Amino acid sequence: MSTSEGHSVLPTTSEDGVLTVRIKTSKEDLNEGIELDPIDRPSHSPESITEGVTGEENDEIVPLAKPLTTDTPEKLTSQTSVTFDPESTKERDTVIARMTSTDSSAPSTPKSPLSKRSPGISRQISSALLRRDSNLSVQESWRKKSASVRLKSSNNFVSFHNICYTVPQGYFWQHKPPKVILNDVSGIMRAGVNAIMGPSGSGKSTLLDILADRKDRRWVTGHVLINGEKQPHNFKCASGYVVQDDILTGTLTVRENVFLSALLRLPPDMTHDEKLEKVDEVIENLGISHVADTLIGTPFTRGVSGGQRKRTSIAMEMVVSPGILFLDEPTTGLDSTTAESVLQILHNLSKDGRVIIMSIHQPRYSIFRLFDGLTLLSRGNVVYTGVCRATVPYFANTLGMECDAFDNPADFFLDKLNEAENDLQPPNPETGDTGHPLGNKWQDSEEYRILTGDLDPILDKTIDQPDGIAPKYATNPLTQSLYLLGRGMKSLTRDPSAGISVWMLNIILGLFTGIIFFQLEHGENALLDRAGAIFFCMICNMFSVATSLELFISERALFIHENSSGFYRVSSYFVAKVFGDLIPLRLIPIPLFSVIAYWMVGLQADAGKFFLFMLAIFAQNMAAAGLVFFLGAALGVFSVAQTMFSLSLVFAMVYGGFFVSLSSIPDWMAWLQWFSFFRYSFAILMENELEDTKFSFCEGFNGSVCVNTTVLNGNDYLEDLDFRQFNIYLNFLGLGLLAVALFTLTYVALLRIKKTT
Repeated sequence: MSTSEGHSVLPTTSEDGVLTVRIKTSKEDLNEGIELDPIDRPSHSPESITEGVTGEENDEIVPLAKPLTTDTPEKLTSQTSVTFDPESTKERDTVIARMTSTDSSAPSTPKSPLSKRSPGISRQISSALLRRDSNLSVQESWRKKSASVRLKSSNNFVSFHNICYTVPQGYFWQHKPPKVILNDVSGIMRAGVNAIMGPSGSGKSTLLDILADRKDRRWVTGHVLINGEKQPHNFKCASGYVVQDDILTGTLTVRENVFLSALLRLPPDMTHDEKLEKVDEVIENLGISHVADTLIGTPFTRGVSGGQRKRTSIAMEMVVSPGILFLDEPTTGLDSTTAESVLQILHNLSKDGRVIIMSIHQPRYSIFRLFDGLTLLSRGNVVYTGVCRATVPYFANTLGMECDAFDNPADFFLDKLNEAENDLQPPNPETGDTGHPLGNKWQDSEEYRILTGDLDPILDKTIDQPDGIAPKYATNPLTQSLYLLGRGMKSLTRDPSAGISVWMLNIILGLFTGIIFFQLEHGENALLDRAGAIFFCMICNMFSVATSLELFISERALFIHENSSGFYRVSSYFVAKVFGDLIPLRLIPIPLFSVIAYWMVGLQADAGKFFLFMLAIFAQNMAAAGLVFFLGAALGVFSVAQTMFSLSLVFAMVYGGFFVSLSSIPDWMAWLQWFSFFRYSFAILMENELEDTKFSFCEGFNGSVCVNTTVLNGNDYLEDLDFRQFNIYLNFLGLGLLAVALFTLTYVALLRIKKTT
């Protein structure tokens, strides 16, 4: 059979239901720039198609990327295989008719960078297969050794049905209608690279986050199905997600970041060597083995490049071999060459049946051509969703918008979407009018009818299904805490500036306190001086506690990403951070300060009283650290948290019992003293210092000579202090309860962060 362009089309069928079409063309046509590139596979087709160019005489494959020479056969053959039901004669005949159709009146695909094959071949194969009959299973692959190699089939797909996302606006005293971010969005994404494109503010990232279950479900309506089943409540643990801004631990190397992901997320029955082997394999596949032992880098230390950081982020997800991988703007911040290499890696990863879904703004053509599926959004409305390379024919044949031959299709689509946004109208839910001119045409198109025919049966099967089972964490809470604590300790040793600064601060403040209150005597005014020295020691330790204010703020994004991706539980992270901060930054600095200040000031030279002094300072710091942790976790903004900590510190100092007598405070405000950690620690330290101590007071003077001397026992003086309502043990208990309450509030704040992200 011959086509109108003179190409020879020879259809054959095999017994296993694979239809093979061999299209012969001349070498001169190829030299003129006609490219027999692979038939584009639809995003809704899970099976396989293989295509290659073979020589007529020896049946040897001729890669099109290889220049044609005099040794190349004069007649070349493009071979295409399409899978169909071998028992269905009607389906077989339909496939043969569509692939060998020579109807010259069929609409041709506009010439563009998307299609450089001859128009006849485009009509017979591209239009017939890409835009019709979603039951045909199509995939493609160039092969150098064989013209017909079957790819591994996969049934992985993500379908979304009538997704709407609205968020409230204004405060409770304002009455504003909720803002619609996504409006009745539906589609299906199968194995391959699926891109979500659209102008800024179109809802790309929102749709991606909803598919990845990273949006608050309270504002989402519709259904997201995974392989035709309801999305599990903890679907985030079973899928991979690469954020737009690479969130990595800068003080760890590339290998250590990926290995930590493997330790936390791979099953415990895998040995340590097996996990390390898996890490090396992923690093090798992503092309970052040469920088595997290089630090990621911090704002103060140089590390790997932006493209290598992006590949590391992908490697941390690929180490668990997820069936579905989400990426938010993976090319942001990368140069064009690096961005193309990253997308080429993703394209290669998708060949084993993995579903890759990404949001992307405006890719260049070399990146755009790697997409298998494409979803175009504009102001929350779907303009097109389906096969990527069928988008240009859709715009030309259905919308009457032709893409120029040398225009980048991605730029062309965004230009048309921006133009259409100037003609937006208010939507009408009753009539189904989206208010978007291109959105209305999409809903009236034949492609939308075919898509609806695919989606409705999938949704109908899930009506009576129970909710999806939430995947479990791969490791237990204790193991997660130990790994996270090890990461924190390693980061502290490689970037010791935080620890050294705290230690030096305590040494300097200890020396300053010792110099100001050096060797206090027991004479006149000694009681007031000692009380001032003790209270000053308490205040000095607050400066070192304030350094932890940024602990949860600086790692907020890292915690959100890793917890959402199923690395660890909130409780494991909380325990690791608390112990990782208390041991090096709270437990070690206190002896440094106490040894210097206590003995220089000249407090009681008793070992028991010295250790009680350190214990009281440590208990006070625990309560203050709980307050700092809570403010950092609850507020999330350093300036606001710092202001609130300063305000809280003022209240705690006023109710400490040094500046003002607690009995003189009005009753309606006196209850606040029980929330002051200064109140408990000052009572402990004063009793510890004044107990069994005698002070001399001069009753009269004769010039510079004391006439009468009165000796006052410190125990008698303590009985008159209004803050000494409990003994030492009860005051320690008060500090402990206050610390436990504040740490509990910190954990609740972390749970709230998890719930709202």
